[in-house]
Amino acid sequence: FWAKATGNPKPRPHVVFQDEDNDYAYIDGDFVQLSAFWHQYTVPLVVPYQLRGHNVVCNLMLGGYVGTYYFDEFQVTDEKFVSPPPSPPLPPPSPPPNVLLQFNLETYERGTINSQAWPEGEMQVVVQSQSAAHLGQYGLFIKVAKRFDHDWHAQVSFRPFLPPDTNHGYVLSFWGRAAADGAGRGSSPKVVFQDADDSYTPVKTVSVPLTPDWNMFQVDLSIPSFRA
Repeated sequence: FWAKATGNPKPRPHVVFQDEDNDYAYIDGDFVQLSAFWHQYTVPLVVPYQLRGHNVVCNLMLGGYVGTYYFDEFQVTDEKFVSPPPSPPLPPPSPPPNVLLQFNLETYERGTINSQAWPEGEMQVVVQSQSAAHLGQYGLFIKVAKRFDHDWHAQVSFRPFLPPDTNHGYVLSFWGRAAADGAGRGSSPKVVFQDADDSYTPVKTVSVPLTPDWNMFQVDLSIPSFRA
């Protein structure tokens, strides 16, 4: 099937297969990571021998995430020789021609990430941390050990990108999580887009609700025409 979704964190619906002839008993299932772009998803199913002749019901379990979902072109095919089932697909990348800024921490390029902190607080930034890896060996680790007077007194910035025009929107996508506080909650850092050619004037600010679990986040951006 094809699908996309809005919301933060990005929804991961659970595709579940049930046996209609055995009180809808669970057969198998898998989670699929949706994004703001249309992608085709395939969820494999190997039907146990003892269930031959039974009807299989396909379900989309959507209650775990807040968001708006879009689905189209559902299809079930008989592959006959799928044994064992293939590994589930990785989260789909953005279409290559549209990628204006992309990096991971496996092969870090100096200057891609820059941090700035005022002296009244304390922030630790490790650009290649094994403890912060989502996929691969390294990720970006940030720890605020002492609170700052203002949130903007502790910043982590990426190298600038150049939007080709102002006729359509842009989307920043990333995976993130935050260590739980004493109440088991995460945190909500701000994502701020700034105009590097106008004294770093803020263009848009969005709070991102990180949780102790890994989730994909996407923040949209429209460039005002006077900043073209």
